Amino acid sequence: MTIEEVKVQIKQVKSIKQRETSDEDGLENYYAGDDAWDKFAELCKGIRTKSTNELLNLLNNDIKLVNVIEYREMENSLFWTKSYISALNNLRPIDCVNDDKLLKRLKECLLRMD
Repeated sequence: MTIEEVKVQIKQVKSIKQRETSDEDGLENYYAGDDAWDKFAELCKGIRTKSTNELLNLLNNDIKLVNVIEYREMENSLFWTKSYISALNNLRPIDCVNDDKLLKRLKECLLRMD
């Protein structure tokens, strides 16, 4: 990896961190709550794709989150989980799982998807 490539990666990480901290009107502020999430996740369970185990590893073994993502995205679940999503302020779902605020943003995003 060249120095220029490293500089580009550092800029991307700084940009992501800035978006994480500067979003005062993110979806996490409208999170429907854990009860609504738990009920929705229960309705979504039962769908399994060839990526279920990898999704579990990427998403901290959160089976409810995996259930909802697989229900919403089916065979595209793994691709979606690694993609930058505009509704998440251009974060990837995998970027959201280790931060409570961002996890609420991800859950609210999934609750609102058609």
